[in-house]
Formats: sequence, structure tokens, C-alpha cells
Amino acid sequence: MKGGTATKIILETIFTIAYHKVQQTHQPIDPLSMIKAYENNVLEVTYSKGEEIAVVIDKAGASLRSGGHIYYLSMGSLGIVAMIDASECVPTYGADINDVRGFIDTGYDLLRNKEGDLSSQGECYQISVSHFETDILPSVCNKDIVIVLLSSLHQNHKRCKTIMETCQTKGVFTVCVSYNMSQFDHKCDVDIDFCIPDCNEISPRYDELSAKVVCNAISTGAHVLAGKVYNNHMIDVQVRNSKLYHRAISIIETITNRGLEDSENALLCSIYHVDHVEQSHLVGKTIQDHITMATTKDKIVPMAIVMLLRKCSIQEARDYLLKQPILRRCLREMTS
Repeated sequence: MKGGTATKIILETIFTIAYHKVQQTHQPIDPLSMIKAYENNVLEVTYSKGEEIAVVIDKAGASLRSGGHIYYLSMGSLGIVAMIDASECVPTYGADINDVRGFIDTGYDLLRNKEGDLSSQGECYQISVSHFETDILPSVCNKDIVIVLLSSLHQNHKRCKTIMETCQTKGVFTVCVSYNMSQFDHKCDVDIDFCIPDCNEISPRYDELSAKVVCNAISTGAHVLAGKVYNNHMIDVQVRNSKLYHRAISIIETITNRGLEDSENALLCSIYHVDHVEQSHLVGKTIQDHITMATTKDKIVPMAIVMLLRKCSIQEARDYLLKQPILRRCLREMTS
């Protein structure tokens, strides 16, 4: 279980108990029983569809490897879950922002964010299904995969049916992940329906947690198959903040079995595209300065790893990765 999933379980348990206490419902709630209910009502049910999810992961990985995209379309809060999953792919895997995207039926109306509708800020801020229909749908192709997430709590399923029909005429691989629906009124390439306990305004949203687990599995598995992971480490992590800066150093140190100092120096060589870290790269500069320089760069960690393991220049490391972007294969080909 990923950290965010555990956090959601803990927070929903706390808030549900707090609600009943404030409202004085006198309904006895045992925290341990609530947490156990997630295992019985969500995790076991979700994992029971492992074979179907594995098919989707395989197709999603093939999509990313071929330069295609993964699109989530969803209604209500399931859309927020999918959008969060998509947004995390950029810093976690070094993915392009368009590799995995999420769209919500009502867009910013559902988010109710303080700033209101931000669609005018640019393409990446356009999150409604309407934007998908006008800007993305005309250009989808057989390299793409479209995943719709639906719940019996939400309406407007007919709109999703129309979109999926259009996608299939273009050769797009389509998936429907639904909750407590006997069937979606359209046959997708893969249909996964989960039967979980209904929720109300004061009970945990089991469908949300299940959707999070499914989306996490799809995006993680797809990036593994696309070569974004090496020895269980997310090697294409983008150095966008202090936490990721130190995580990058740790990944380099673990994979190369070099010391902390050598690993940080290799990271800095990769960031500044030099073979040796000179004092001029460090004088008067903070970690934040290094992060700012790294933000626009790609393959920062893989280049550092190749440079250390193969004792080559940073340009040679980059050239090798351009020819073979999957690190495992790159290292093997360099020794063959």
C-alpha cells in the first residue's frame, strides 16, 4: 500500500469518528474495526480483479513505450483521485505532463478551488471532460488508452458512452472501471466492475480508495514497463524540490554503490552537464540553486548513474541514453 493510500485511510477514520462525536450520534465506533473494514471492503475486493488490472497495466505500458498517452475520464470525486494520480507522474517518474492526464466531468466546478476556473492559464490547466472532447479526442489514436471511472452515485454515463464509442472507432484501447454498476451501457476492451458497500455523507468513500489503488497500479506499472524504474527505484525522478534532490542522491548511491559525496558530485555533474564539479559550480550556490538549474533538465539521475558505473563523460552517458532510454538495457549494451 502506497503512503497516500494509508494516509487517506487514517484521515477518513479520524474524521468519521470526530463527526459522530460532534453530532453526538452515540454510535460506537472502533478505529481498528474501521481500518480493518477497508481491508475487507476495498483492498480484498480490488485485488480480486488483479488479472483484469494486469491486462490494463500491460496495455498502458505499451502505450507509453510507443509514445502514446493514458487518459482518465471520470465523474465526481473519482475524477479528483484520477487527476491526483496523473499529476504525480511528472515529478515521480520524470514523465511528460501529457503522458498521463485526468479529466473531470464538471472541471473546476467540482474542485471548488479558491482561484476558480483556471482553464485560461493554458492547456495543462484544462481539466474538464469538455476540454478532452474538443482538444484531445480529435487526435487520439491506437497508441493511446482511455480509462473511464464511473460510480452508481454519478449520472451522465451516456456522455461517457459516446466518448468511448468515438475512441474505439479510432483504435484506442478503452477501459471502464465502475463501482456498483451491473454494467456500463457500452462494451469496452476491458470492463472492471467492483461491488463494494454503498457510502453516504458520513461514511468512508470506499470507491475512492479502490479507484486510487487501481490508478496507482496502472500508472506505476505502466512506467515500470516504459523503463522509468530500475531495481525498484524511480530513476527518472525530476529534481524539483529539496526532498527530490536528496532522493536523487540516495538513488544514485544505492544503485552505483558509491559514497554519498561521489553520488552528489555525479548528480551535480549531470545537472550542470560537466565531467567534474568545479568550485565555480558551488561557490555562493545553495541546494535551491541546483534545483532551479535541474528543473528544466531530463535524465538527470540516469546520466549520473551511467557516468559512475561506466566511467564515461556526461556527454557520453547522455548519448548512450538517447540511443537506449531504458537504463537496464543501456548499461547492458554499453558492456556488450
